[in-house]
This record gives sequence, C-alpha cells and structure tokens, in this order.
Amino acid sequence: MRVIAGFLCFFLCLLTGGTVSYVYIMWTNYWTRVRTMDSSHVARQERTGGELRRNVLHRQRRPPGAPEEPRPRLHQPAPLHQVTRADPAVVWSLPQDKLAAHLTLYREQIVAQLRSTVRETGQQVAGANFPNTYNVSYRGTMRNKMEVRNSRSPRQLLCDAAKHVRLETFKRGNHLFQKLQLDRFFPDVNFLEDKVYNSCAVVSSAGSLKDSGLGPFIDSHDLVIRFNNAPTEGYSKDVGNRTSVRVVNSQVVAKPQFKFLESRLFSESAVLVWDPSGYNASLPSWYNRPDWPFFEQFFSKRLMAPEDSLFLLQPSSLWAAWNWLQSVTAWPLLPTPPSSGFLGVLVALQKCRVAHVFEYIPSMRLTKRCHYYDSHENLGCTLGDWHPLSAEKLIAMGLHTGTDLQMLGEGYITIPGFSTCPSTA
Repeated sequence: MRVIAGFLCFFLCLLTGGTVSYVYIMWTNYWTRVRTMDSSHVARQERTGGELRRNVLHRQRRPPGAPEEPRPRLHQPAPLHQVTRADPAVVWSLPQDKLAAHLTLYREQIVAQLRSTVRETGQQVAGANFPNTYNVSYRGTMRNKMEVRNSRSPRQLLCDAAKHVRLETFKRGNHLFQKLQLDRFFPDVNFLEDKVYNSCAVVSSAGSLKDSGLGPFIDSHDLVIRFNNAPTEGYSKDVGNRTSVRVVNSQVVAKPQFKFLESRLFSESAVLVWDPSGYNASLPSWYNRPDWPFFEQFFSKRLMAPEDSLFLLQPSSLWAAWNWLQSVTAWPLLPTPPSSGFLGVLVALQKCRVAHVFEYIPSMRLTKRCHYYDSHENLGCTLGDWHPLSAEKLIAMGLHTGTDLQMLGEGYITIPGFSTCPSTA
C-alpha cells in the first residue's frame, strides 16, 4: 500500500513539475518571439518636422540600404488655428439669436477646413507620383465636383451606405484558416450577430472630450464603443466607465508596449481587430504579409483566453467602406484604409437603432490635442494625415439628424441606424 501511495505521489509531482515547466517554456518562447518581431518588423518611429510618423508599411518592407518609401499622407494639413473657438460656458449664456449666429459661423469654418483638406488631398493624390502602397484602383463613380455640398438628405445618404457597406468578421468555415488548421480559433457566428440595440455611444478618443462632462450620458447607452487603448479609469467624468466593444487596429495588437495579451482593456469587452490588406489582395497574400505582424498575438490570445469575445474583421469589408466613402466624395481620397473611428460608426449603424457619436466632429471644445488621455498635439489627428479622416467627418456631418447645438456645442452627432432604411428593416 505504501509503495502504491509513494508511486502516486511521485507521479503527481512529476505531472505538476512537467506542466509548470511546459507553461514556463511556452511563455518564455512567446516573449522571445515578440521581442524578435518587434525588432524585425515593427517600423521604427522618427520625429520629422515635429510630427511623429512611421517609416514604412510592413506589407511593403524596404530591402536593406534601399531609400525610404514615402507615406501616402497629406503633406500640409489645413491651418486648424484659423477656426474660431469659444468657451462653451460663455456661449451658453448668449441670447438665442447670437447663439445661433455663433454656431452657424463655427459650422461654416469647420466645414471649410474639412473641405479644404479633402480638396488639397485629392489634388495631391491625383498627381502621378503619389504613393499607393495598398494598390488602390477605384473604378466606381464619384460625386460631381460642381456640387458645393452633398445634395442628398441624411436619410438618402444613410440608406445608400446601408446598401453598399456591411462589416463582416471571420468565423469558422473559412477555407484559408481551415487549410492553416487555425479554423478552431474563430467563433461560430459573426460579430454581434442577431443583436440589435436601441441606443449606442461611439466614443472617439479626441482631446476635445477632456473636461466635457459627457461621461454619465455616454454610460446611459445600451452599447458603448471605444477605440484602441483609450482608457476610462481616471477619465470617467468625461468619457464614462462602460465599454461594450473596443475596435482595435493591428498595430495595437502587434506592438508589445500596448500589452494586448495582458491588459484588461482588451479582455473586459468584445474586441474587433482590423488589419488592411491590399485593395484587391487575396486572403493568402494578406495572411503572409499583413500590414502589421499581428497574427501570432491574435491567435495566442485566442489560445490563452478562449472565453474572450475576440473577432477579426474581413479586409474586404474595410475596402467596401472605403469604396462607399469615395463614391460620395468629389475628390480622390487618400489610398489608405478608413479610420478606426469610421469603422466604429459603421458598427453602430449596423447594430443600433440610433447612434450618438461623441467628438468625432470637432465641437467648440476644439483642441490640437490628439487624445483626451495624453498631451501630444498633432493637427493630423483632427483633419487626417494618413486616414481619409476629413472626408469621413464631412460624411458624418451629412448623416447627422440632430441640431448644430448638439454637434458643435454639446459634442455629439445623432445618426439613425441602418434598420430604419426600408431594405434593411
């Protein structure tokens, strides 16, 4: 009996020691790979003219010694400082007629800035030597340049988007991931499939959210969408506490400093990851050369925390959104993917009866700060020096069904969901 007990004790000790050793080896190997990946693949950053910019896109890496490839971005953002700003507390005390006049002037100046950026960007893109890293080859129609503004009503614009844009995520059964024996890491259903919410808050990370006091209103929504590594702790008065969905670009997944595998930010809610392929690239081509080398971290998280709601956007959905943006814009867009913010708006329009989008359009709290949670200043964060952000914001203004006071004073726009359109109801 003692022999058997001794054998069982030895066996259990051996099993426990082996398990601990295996986990330690796996964990050490993972971080070794992360460090290697970071040094080999993550683009080095440099400050040029006061702006922080990435050197290259990973999908088109330079050979050693080759000259740096120019980034497809707006060369000179429009002068944001020319827009008249005012303290909202002072504005609220104005008589109604003066308040309306102030809002009208502010709106005209914001629209003029956004249109100027879209026009100047389009002229640059039309140039023969403008970089086209994603090999964009748009063949569809564009809005007439003679139209001073989009002639379609918010409802017409919304229902046109509903016809042409539908975000889809990978789920089990995809041929590529079946072939790679990775199919088991994907869910059986699409992101938020068969779910509809009455009200949704899309919370940008804009610096103008600071001191907004919008937190309680944001938390009152049924679904709250946030972006990348934007925190709530310490900022709840302005941005709220609740997070239902976090839209995350692949750079955040790939770069170790964001701690995608460890941070609670990426486990406390559903996470939708996106990474752009080439414009007409096949899935195998995208998998072999993603924009950022994020796949190892993505599948590691699926393996380590299978209970987390983690989804991956199909790249074709990304470019379908870009195509629609181009179709309702008079000038050529930057040949780069839409922003995370615009994708978040589309998520809300697909899943919500009404969406409130916070500080996506710069209100009278306009600031040069990129984010409410840091002090970095960059005009491109508002006007777009890489994403077609100015075009996105003009379209968002065209979809807004609320008042100028809501949009420019209180800091949010109101957009009905796709379900309000006849073909999608």
